[in-house]
Amino acid sequence: MPTREVEVKIESLSPPELTAPDQVVVTPLRSGSTVRLLVGGEVDFASAHVLERSIHREEMSGPAEVIIDLAQTAFLDAGGLKVLARAARRAGRGAWKLRVENTRGMVRRVFDITDMEAVIQHWQSTKPVATE
Repeated sequence: MPTREVEVKIESLSPPELTAPDQVVVTPLRSGSTVRLLVGGEVDFASAHVLERSIHREEMSGPAEVIIDLAQTAFLDAGGLKVLARAARRAGRGAWKLRVENTRGMVRRVFDITDMEAVIQHWQSTKPVATE
């Protein structure tokens, strides 16, 4: 059987660019004692650990406030809600605040159905999302 040479080009991608719709990327933006975590992609049981690790990392840095910005989040299931609820409990016991902003589409519907606003401080921001 004859062999043929095939050239394969591999490029690395950096956040917040996603390689598949089921991936989640969390990008931190710091401003003074506030950290905004831009969450892009889908947060489900399989990927919720990425968001959880990001929140923990920022929590350990001692912020006054952590803002979870879900403007670029296409999907969020019970796994993602669990991560957010746990973080809200820790913030309530700690010296920092947790806030969720920019829920849209299906993510907004999940928040409405589950009444997550009773658990997590939430603002439906109309400001443009920072991308720096």
